[in-house]
Amino acid sequence: MAEELGDAVVFLRGDVADRTVADTAVATAVERFGSLDVVNNASVSRQKPLEERTDDDWALAMDTGPYATRNFMLTALPELKKTGNASVISLGSGAGLNGSPAGRQAGTARPSRISTTRSAKCRTTARS
Repeated sequence: MAEELGDAVVFLRGDVADRTVADTAVATAVERFGSLDVVNNASVSRQKPLEERTDDDWALAMDTGPYATRNFMLTALPELKKTGNASVISLGSGAGLNGSPAGRQAGTARPSRISTTRSAKCRTTARS
């Protein structure tokens, strides 16, 4: 994919729960493309009924969801404010509103991520 897209993309590898990964990703985007216009927050979770979820299952959902969103938002907001026309996209699902027969941790993690995104919007809009 990198060969096909050429200079239009940069691939980075890291643990999004680690704040330094967010710092590196934002700095790389700004250095490579001149500004930051969009941040996309997504997450990972394991599909298991509640009674089968381990601490590691919960940690995966929380680390890649709310914690990663926080990390990227804190790092990206100063750059996003500079553009004056930036976007933050946070993906969610019906599991956050209605629950899920599969007992997805995403039903817990995603609403938190979306709330963080909305709160950041309220703060930046109020200060504009």
